[in-house]
Amino acid sequence: MNRIFTLATDPKQYDKQLRGWMKVGQGLNSPSRSYYWEFIAPFAQKWSGKNILDIGSGTGWLLDLASKAGVKSAIGIEPSSNNISAGKKLYPNVTQICTTFERYIPDRQFNCAVAIFTLTNIADPALVFARLSNLLYKKGEFLTIVPDYDFYKQPRWDYKIEIESLNDSEYSALVTKPDGMVTADIIREIKVYESLAKKNHLKLIQDIPMKPTKTVMTKIPKYKEFGNTAMTHLLRFVRED
Repeated sequence: MNRIFTLATDPKQYDKQLRGWMKVGQGLNSPSRSYYWEFIAPFAQKWSGKNILDIGSGTGWLLDLASKAGVKSAIGIEPSSNNISAGKKLYPNVTQICTTFERYIPDRQFNCAVAIFTLTNIADPALVFARLSNLLYKKGEFLTIVPDYDFYKQPRWDYKIEIESLNDSEYSALVTKPDGMVTADIIREIKVYESLAKKNHLKLIQDIPMKPTKTVMTKIPKYKEFGNTAMTHLLRFVRED
């Protein structure tokens, strides 16, 4: 029961199977990363001189870009030792801590926290927003990219998709791609995050539907099939007074 949920919330899932993150290339050479960055970049222009936290930082590609944006500090939280090891080779100058966000012990507050496809691997998102309420300065922002609730369970390409319903607004999904890569995630309606945020002095001020951009459709032609469909969302929260 809830097999996929268990897989999705295992902080060491990236260490238990070969995902090949070293093979996707450095920085924005990855089509998916460049797609995410197209939406995040306008907000990153304000990062100069600020403290930035990347929750679920992977190999550290976003931290590298943040450093180039002139941040005061950029810290990544990443539970996968494989990702940390790969990051040391790809981005030797970034700072990453090998732990879960739940166990992270901060030594500062942050102006902005970012989480790209990280909430999908956390069992209790309420804890995330509770911690962010203390980690962020007042008026600090939380940017997170999450899957679109309807799109992610939709049949597409040659993917094998297994779904476990958790409740009326959450489900777990196990996606197996033709190349053998397997991902396990928890997909939630945006209203779930909005409600949890509100309880912790965070307000959703922007929901940006992330349709495939021209750039990503050029790099990944199959995305053209869903050119008018939001595959993911960039949610922007602000820490209220």
